[in-house]
Amino acid sequence: MFGVLFGYGVAQIVRRQRETGNDWWSIRKLLWRRSLVLVVLGFLHAMLAIAR
Repeated sequence: MFGVLFGYGVAQIVRRQRETGNDWWSIRKLLWRRSLVLVVLGFLHAMLAIAR
């Protein structure tokens, strides 16, 4: 379920960015930045879960 929702979210971001006229390079940077934030939040969540 997570994979489907993640893919849908990525597709919506790409569609919206393409509609506004952004090029592929800026869209890729946006997706990398978003992915990095998600990885950092996941890491912090795991560390807080272990600390309990």
